[in-house]
Amino acid sequence: MAYTANEHIAIAVADRPVGPFKQQVLAPLDAPVKIIDPFVWIDPSGTIYLFHVG
Repeated sequence: MAYTANEHIAIAVADRPVGPFKQQVLAPLDAPVKIIDPFVWIDPSGTIYLFHVG
């Protein structure tokens, strides 16, 4: 799950879709600007994309 906190995106994982979710790395994603509205998409080949608004 990608989520926004204080205009930074963080990633949390869970074994089930209903959670509980936990951050494995206790830091936001490194970005040169503040970013919001994350959306994770995995294409059919397995490549993972993170779309967001800057």
